[in-house]
Amino acid sequence: MKIKFLTFFGLAAFTAALPGAPVELKTPSVSLTVLPEKGGIITSLQSGAVKFEFSPEELNKDGYGLGKERIFGDNGEYIRAPWKLVSRTPRSAVLQVTGIQPLAKLEITKTYTLPEKGAYVRIDLKFRNTNPVAGSFKIVPWLHQGFAIPREAAGKDNRFYLSHRNGIETAVQSPKVILQPMIQNTGNWSAYVNPERKHGLLMVSAQQPEVLYDYIAPHITSMEMLFKAVDPVPEAVYTYYLAPVGELTEQAVAALSLPVVLNPALNAKQCPGDKVNLTAHFNTSTEKNIPVNFQFWKSAAWVSPDVTLPLTFGIRNIGGGKLEFEVDLPEFVSFEGHTGNYWWMVNEDMELVKKTVAERDGQKYTRCRFAVTARKLNEWSPNHYRVFLRAAKDAGTGTIYYRGFQNGKQIMENTLPCEVIRIPAARIPKHFKVLFGLDYSLWKNYPDFEKNMKHLGLNGLCFNYSVPNKVVSPDQVRAMNRELKKAGFMTAIMGIYFAPPFYLASPDKGREYKSIDVDGKPVNSFDFTVRGPWMKEVSENAVRKGLGLGFDLAVSDYEAYFGGERISFTPRTVAAFKQFFTKKHPGKPWVEPLEIARNPEKHPEHHKIWVDFKCDQYASYLEEVIGDARKLANETKIGWCTISGTSDESIRMDNLQDTARFASFLDYNMPMLYNNLYRTMPNYRGEIELFQSLTAGKKALLAPTLTIGFWQEGNPFPPEHSFYILLETALLQCPGAYIFPGFAGSDNLGVKYVSEAMNLIAEIEPLVEGAKRTRGLVTVSEARNTALKLPVRVHPLCLVNRNKALVYLADYSLNPVSMNLQFQLPGRCTVKSLTGPAFSGVLNNGETRPLTLTRETGKGILLLLEAADGMDFPVMEEKQSDAVSGKTDESGLLFYEPFDGSTRGKNLYDKHFYVFDAKGMKGKCLLLRDYESGWILPEKFDVKSGDMTIDFFFKNRSPHLPGSKMHWDILRGNLEGGQIFWLFLDPASGKMIFTMGKQNGNKTDWNIRLSSGTDRWPADIWQHIRLNFGKSGIRLMIDGREEIASPQKVFFRSMENFQLGRRWVSTGYYDELRVFDGLK
Repeated sequence: MKIKFLTFFGLAAFTAALPGAPVELKTPSVSLTVLPEKGGIITSLQSGAVKFEFSPEELNKDGYGLGKERIFGDNGEYIRAPWKLVSRTPRSAVLQVTGIQPLAKLEITKTYTLPEKGAYVRIDLKFRNTNPVAGSFKIVPWLHQGFAIPREAAGKDNRFYLSHRNGIETAVQSPKVILQPMIQNTGNWSAYVNPERKHGLLMVSAQQPEVLYDYIAPHITSMEMLFKAVDPVPEAVYTYYLAPVGELTEQAVAALSLPVVLNPALNAKQCPGDKVNLTAHFNTSTEKNIPVNFQFWKSAAWVSPDVTLPLTFGIRNIGGGKLEFEVDLPEFVSFEGHTGNYWWMVNEDMELVKKTVAERDGQKYTRCRFAVTARKLNEWSPNHYRVFLRAAKDAGTGTIYYRGFQNGKQIMENTLPCEVIRIPAARIPKHFKVLFGLDYSLWKNYPDFEKNMKHLGLNGLCFNYSVPNKVVSPDQVRAMNRELKKAGFMTAIMGIYFAPPFYLASPDKGREYKSIDVDGKPVNSFDFTVRGPWMKEVSENAVRKGLGLGFDLAVSDYEAYFGGERISFTPRTVAAFKQFFTKKHPGKPWVEPLEIARNPEKHPEHHKIWVDFKCDQYASYLEEVIGDARKLANETKIGWCTISGTSDESIRMDNLQDTARFASFLDYNMPMLYNNLYRTMPNYRGEIELFQSLTAGKKALLAPTLTIGFWQEGNPFPPEHSFYILLETALLQCPGAYIFPGFAGSDNLGVKYVSEAMNLIAEIEPLVEGAKRTRGLVTVSEARNTALKLPVRVHPLCLVNRNKALVYLADYSLNPVSMNLQFQLPGRCTVKSLTGPAFSGVLNNGETRPLTLTRETGKGILLLLEAADGMDFPVMEEKQSDAVSGKTDESGLLFYEPFDGSTRGKNLYDKHFYVFDAKGMKGKCLLLRDYESGWILPEKFDVKSGDMTIDFFFKNRSPHLPGSKMHWDILRGNLEGGQIFWLFLDPASGKMIFTMGKQNGNKTDWNIRLSSGTDRWPADIWQHIRLNFGKSGIRLMIDGREEIASPQKVFFRSMENFQLGRRWVSTGYYDELRVFDGLK
């Protein structure tokens, strides 16, 4: 069966029309460039020698750019959204945006004007409620200027000035600490200046801001103004000025010819302003002024003529009173039903009180008004009210309008783009089970529930643990299970089972159950050595709320530990560890747990024992309470939403999760793998394979927890990835998956892709069952991202079952990828693609075929091969390629780091950790998992020959291109005489740079800087790097290719503090690191 994906243009059906090219304004004194399609922001601003300019990569991040506006409480949508270019002249441009959720009636008009005389840009803003009759609201206008401090100037006297009624507060950028000054009782200006570089920016407002706020990090900063909450009727108007400046003096400001006076003046005294908490201050100004608010969380809704689907709306009820919710459905959308009662089922009612036909802009709508109830809470309840809809035609687009009423008065109205999609009936897999998330009320009130679920190809359901409750009895839940099982569905319930008492309470409650961290502070984590009679109640609760209700499976989402390295050091735990240690390792000297935790590199064997002890204690607790629960209810299987990671070691250290042992007493191991949501699809197969390797031969079945979107947020990922992640799950021979939270997190487009995946899985299931993984069937060569002009890694997934084979190839980037496929076959074979681009015909052994993957035809292709003569395909065991298995000349070796799960090095920073990844070049490897992690070997080595060789493998996590503006540190270290060597990826040129410098007080004089010939570096591909430097010159080799060759000499006799990565600029994987005294 062929799957046809929606094109980019189909997915973007509701975005504004493309606003055109960048707009350039220029006078003799100042010039700027505005990008309407990206928030209407300033991408370049220059006056004289002072310039602010942003790369495309920076503009893909909300923090960068000038002239940005947002509304307090939004998620930056106005910064990202395309703005319409209304008009322009040589010195001005008018832009406008409207229709952004949740304030779809808010229109913002922005005018940029350059003066005839003066070195500044004037920005006029108008905020307007386009339909005040439909309801009022308050907004807090928020102005934002974000820019990077050039790397060479970071931490070097970069000063920020915030004016206030008593004077001027000054903040100086720190190279290590993030500063966030927030002041109220403000003046009308703020500024940034680096006096040495003569580089700065002045922001002056014609109106009085309510709060001035600066965000000052080592490499990105912002200057921000927030104004008083206002109801924009008829409109709220603001004017402010931006001026590039080289210095902040009265003479320099006078030369700008600003039409507004700085208040207070520049000569005001330097003193702190009145501090304010931004969130607390403005939370009382915006949404609290909307007594009742409703929200659909996704950017669009999808309906189908083939199946009835729900749309989910949340509520924030602050004002109380009589509440009503009204929705207008386009004529082509049929209203099929509704339900409230998502969770508590008390004070969550939804009753249809009126259904009429309304007319709007000449179009007919079905208007449904509901009386609703909701708890009075100052927070969103994201999934309260559901309407069941079906399309009345095969295609079309339109708008859904929804509004809220309090005591008969309309309070708010929003719009929701809507499009028709086709979802043909799917075949249902017999054995591959997908547990789709839902709640009791959705099931109870869903029209033709069983028919619709089977149309989608679903064969399993996982309910949230809101039942049983005061409204729904345990017997009703059991009856539901009997009915669904009779209809052929597997049933499950997900809850927080087997957690100890006070799990959700604050750290000061239930202290006897909780941990003490490495700093001696009480924390909320369970102290894994606690035992007692209370454990029986934990088991009984799990039976009452899950295991005893007739479900096939009860899934626990008890996520106990993150940052497990920092706990636990209670006297009880220390005593238990000493007893464990003495018994298990009688010949080893005792080391206190605090010493082990603070210096693991000094005590690697003790550290492993300490981690093993913690994992053992946590696992034994779970094994006991689960065992007791099984004695009370043994018909329901038990699953666990386990935590994923890069290797067994990292999971054990960080999460205290012994995955292999868990699999020995659980029935289902269900790791949370949201790779589609987090846009890490290339890693998904490796994460599944890690869990398969850890649990092979164990009791538990591996069925990952996936998602097609979470509640209370958009779906910022390619929707077709929900299809691919489910297809890969089946091809990796997992027995099924759990999709959390299911309908509550979907816009229904994800449901379409789940249905299409189930249909394909049903088709291939007979072949996949009993199939063997094999290698060598297809060889991929010359795989390239044609847009980025970079090589990519495409690793075939091959399954053979007698005379048939399945081959899956995918690249999940958004760009086209081309490659050649060479087939190694037992003879002539027929081939056809089951999904992805067309690929069919007859193949001969050794034949090569080209293949291109695009989003339009599919970024994944599944090929079905069948031997023409009936011969079986051979099975060759999949083995990890070992590109470093050859002999290495170890003479002159100073140190060797295989990163095989242990290391002589240590974490460079206290609260950011490297981890070991399971898929290195040879066994495991080192991964710098976040931008702030780093590895250092704090040792000193003599280099007697005067030359040093550094040999290692490196793999970047993202492509590195010219103009990317992303700097990545690879390695650095200290040499004799205050010298520093440094290898990094340059943000401007894209090249790999080797530089040598010498410390001169607080500065470093970089006297050697050499660039590689290559300026484009791929992601996810291991590169062999060999760096030589010393008295014989400098040479950099990458994959056997000479990138740098220089006769420049470096003289030294020792090296110390060898370092991988550095805070804010760390990335990538490292393996097989060797450092030699001498040339290699």
